[in-house]
Amino acid sequence: MEDIDFFVDTMTRKCGISTRGLAKLCGVYESTLRGVLKKADSTEKVEGGVRGNYETELYKILKGREIFLKDVRGNSPILNGKEIKAILHDVCFDVAHYYSGKGYAEAHATVGKMGRFGTEQFIMIQVGFIPLPESIMLDDIEYLIAKETVQVNKSRQEEVQFFTNPITGKCGIELQGLCYICGGVALKHVKTFLEAQQDPYVQANHPQQIVKASICAKVLEHFGHQHKPRKTVAQHWAKTLNPIVPVLHQKTNYQAPAVTDRESMLQAEIANLKQEIEHLQQLAHQTRGSGNMDWHDFLVRFLKQ
Repeated sequence: MEDIDFFVDTMTRKCGISTRGLAKLCGVYESTLRGVLKKADSTEKVEGGVRGNYETELYKILKGREIFLKDVRGNSPILNGKEIKAILHDVCFDVAHYYSGKGYAEAHATVGKMGRFGTEQFIMIQVGFIPLPESIMLDDIEYLIAKETVQVNKSRQEEVQFFTNPITGKCGIELQGLCYICGGVALKHVKTFLEAQQDPYVQANHPQQIVKASICAKVLEHFGHQHKPRKTVAQHWAKTLNPIVPVLHQKTNYQAPAVTDRESMLQAEIANLKQEIEHLQQLAHQTRGSGNMDWHDFLVRFLKQ
């Protein structure tokens, strides 16, 4: 993307986008975004907060949060010898989401790009920190896919396909490929084993039969160590794919989304709202007299809380 600077701290894996770049991705003036960020960043340490006219909707989203990308020493990124204010990935998404909701087409497109694989992975792909994952659509569900040529036996090689859902992280191996890494076990034998398992496929009844990662591990263990003749190829892959979920994630270039401060804050806000609802219900119950509610008394008591 031209004129947009992306940054990744290789030590912490934290990443972000320059203020100018994020403004362009959101379709707003850099000065507008810079002003909001400055208020949110400079007021979080001031006692008593800010005046009410500063408390815009976007300010409320940003206040009290870590906004800018810094290394372990507290330094900002340097580009061409100049210090750059880079906005942390989770803040970038919330800002883009805010402007998308306000009708900015550029921001709407950016939210779609960030949401495809996650904001962190979106940024890491832009700087070349990780490769762009290959993906396919199966029944309107996108899957990251990795293809690998494997040695089935001394004279035979075949292709195995690994899959990961980029949203849920659920992953698995295509059925025929699973047979290959079991050392060329006949498809009917693997199917017989799978029939005894509960819900073995990532998408039930789909022509592209993707076996769940946890079930794949059981299949490899069965044909590598329990079923006779024992397959040394299955033993090799059971060891290579252990632990299977992280290994499949790595093969398909899946990046698990980090739990952000924003998500923690939302959970806390939800808990507070539930408490307020319970409090209001208690007040409403207390102000009921002979079947009628004295709304004036109710409001006075509520506002005094």
